[in-house]
Amino acid sequence: MKGNQHRLFIALPLSDGVRNNLQKVQEELGESLSGFRWLRPEGMHLTLRFIGEVGLEDVSDVCRLAEEAVEEVEPFGFELRGLGAFPAPQRPKVLWVGVSGEVDPLHTMAVRLEEAVRQLGLRPEPKPFRPHITIARAATGRSPGSGRGAKASVETLVEQWQRRQHGKVFVREVVTYRSNLRGDGPQYERLATAHLG
Repeated sequence: MKGNQHRLFIALPLSDGVRNNLQKVQEELGESLSGFRWLRPEGMHLTLRFIGEVGLEDVSDVCRLAEEAVEEVEPFGFELRGLGAFPAPQRPKVLWVGVSGEVDPLHTMAVRLEEAVRQLGLRPEPKPFRPHITIARAATGRSPGSGRGAKASVETLVEQWQRRQHGKVFVREVVTYRSNLRGDGPQYERLATAHLG
């Protein structure tokens, strides 16, 4: 992070129970896959909008806009389900768990946040919003899901896990986080909490 630049994102925090469920998913997948770095459970969240680096003078505006974007959204819940990979299961760089059920409020918040971020003059998000929780990233210099120790391909596991449920998330708040990049991975600091409803 340069000088007074702050790397921000807006996300849904996860309960301890949900993070424990996702850690079990990681452990089970880790028995079949190699070449991935598994995210620490305490760092897992569902990103609504990555903001990127902003100056100190814009931090409070981002926090305020996050609050305004969710103020009319009532608390809701959705299911964690399946397994996916970006950019594709055949070329996995990121492993994620998907969502199902009552997901319209997620899209509503994402659209409102996108509009708010553009009003601040920040760069538009080029990709469509796809709600997910990242659980692993490809390890540098290795071909994930293949090689020594791999018992299954990502493609096969994505297909096999399509209907698997991983628990329910209850959404009552949205958090603006600052990401502090360190040698042992990013540390996420809560800057502001916006309550739904």
